[in-house]
Amino acid sequence: MMEEDFRKRLNPEQYRVMRGKDDERPFSGRYWDSKEAGEYECAACGALLFRSFSKFDAGTGWPSFTAPVAKDKLDVAEEKGDQGQGELTCRNCGSHVGYLFSDLGKDRYQANSAALAFKPFPGVELPEEDKEEKKEEQGNQGAQASKAAATAAGVLKGVLPWAASAAAGAVIGAAGGMYLCRTGGQEAAPLSIATSTPAIAAEPPAPPPIDFLPASLPRSTSTPPASGSPAAVSSGQTATSTPAPAGAGNAGSAAGTSTDPGTSATGI
Repeated sequence: MMEEDFRKRLNPEQYRVMRGKDDERPFSGRYWDSKEAGEYECAACGALLFRSFSKFDAGTGWPSFTAPVAKDKLDVAEEKGDQGQGELTCRNCGSHVGYLFSDLGKDRYQANSAALAFKPFPGVELPEEDKEEKKEEQGNQGAQASKAAATAAGVLKGVLPWAASAAAGAVIGAAGGMYLCRTGGQEAAPLSIATSTPAIAAEPPAPPPIDFLPASLPRSTSTPPASGSPAAVSSGQTATSTPAPAGAGNAGSAAGTSTDPGTSATGI
């Protein structure tokens, strides 16, 4: 890989550390206290260097490992530093990774976070920095989904009234069919609705007139003639006469008048 390729592949911080053989400040890297499960690759070429189960917190502010995935993945410089450390470089691309320390007879591989690229195991959460990138990507996808949902909602807004009318018609038709099935196609008798107004009692029929005449007497359906008229006397019906005024009979007796024709007017 040419140096120009490293410049294109690495960001300025990574290029300064890995190609300039510099180191990041302690407690400033993204992986120094990470406990995520996964693998750490060389940020310059992608070669696998460490796994998370060998990582531990050494309290130094840099990612520390008990061992690489294999001894042939890293080269250790023979020249030692003032603390007895030897430089660690990626055997595949020769980029600076960190240092190898021997603490009380135990090897400690200290790396720069800028020299590592983390890959989580399947089903394992990403580091916070990668989570932010993932959230941004999901946010873009969510915006696209919202836009699609808004478009679908607009389409449904125009379709729903028609669908509701069709559904209402179907329900009414089904109800009518069930009604005809139950009544046998005959029109049902109208319902009588009772009211609270009390019924008015009918007036009783008038009693028949009372007849006080004996059954043997003839009865006339016509208006009877006036009392004392000749018709009443000749017909044999009961008639009433007006009594003569007082003294009339005495006058007749005194005169000796007779009502029989052929006799003399005087009693000789």
